[in-house]
Amino acid sequence: MPRPIKDGNNFEINRSIVYNGKDINFHMPSMSACIKHYEIGFQISGSHHVYSTDGEWDILRGYVGTMPLGLHHQTFYTSNETHNSILIKYSFDIADYIKSEISAVAFNRFYAEKYHILNQEDQQVVRNIFEKMLTEYNINSPYSDSKLKALLIYLIIFIIEHELSHDINGSQGKKINKNINNVMRYIDSNYMTDINVDNICKLFSFSSSHFSRLFKQNTGEAFSRYLSKVRLEHAIVLLSNTDKPIDEIAYECGFKSTSYFSYSFKKEFLVSPLKYRHNIQYN
Repeated sequence: MPRPIKDGNNFEINRSIVYNGKDINFHMPSMSACIKHYEIGFQISGSHHVYSTDGEWDILRGYVGTMPLGLHHQTFYTSNETHNSILIKYSFDIADYIKSEISAVAFNRFYAEKYHILNQEDQQVVRNIFEKMLTEYNINSPYSDSKLKALLIYLIIFIIEHELSHDINGSQGKKINKNINNVMRYIDSNYMTDINVDNICKLFSFSSSHFSRLFKQNTGEAFSRYLSKVRLEHAIVLLSNTDKPIDEIAYECGFKSTSYFSYSFKKEFLVSPLKYRHNIQYN
């Protein structure tokens, strides 16, 4: 798996410079997943290709890359140009703080995108923030964590407000329908309860067919898939940071049975919950 942050630290920020793709350490030998931290990176020059269990994509010069928690992936250097990038890793505690500031819905949607495209002017703004965060991380003063937390929140908000749609046609990405956004907020606050299409439609005054179509148009995913991913993300946090039994975690995250939780978890992350917990304890 990607090298985790050292125990007790909230951040790890590094610059990677690879000349002509000769550094074999940049090529991940096999698929792995971020399970103990979140990542966000900026591609200053060069490019790389990402293969994952959820598709494949390129990270090009000027792109901001984000890796969803638990997504198995593998990266390959794809350019003869010098690869220069800055990668920020941060803890679950920092992620929880960001969610409390910008909403978990906005945070989860930001990471679901996997990469973010900006115009030239905004790329420079984002690069400056990454460079400033790297400098502050290396200073390592008693106030560095507070400064880095503030800069990271500003960085994410700036990208959300300025990113272009992935067709790179210069237009802003589509905003989420207000009613669907309210549903997403409701899911994030009530994922542990018995949520289904019928009670959501009743609560928010949708017809079933209209809601299902509108939800997928706005999120890119079916309602059941989105709900499962929210529940599984919370399960990852509990598996990583508590000693709670698997069956307790399953019910606490809204799954009706341990067997269905284990099935859903393995389908999403390619390992069972027990194996996942074992991996993070011994890696």
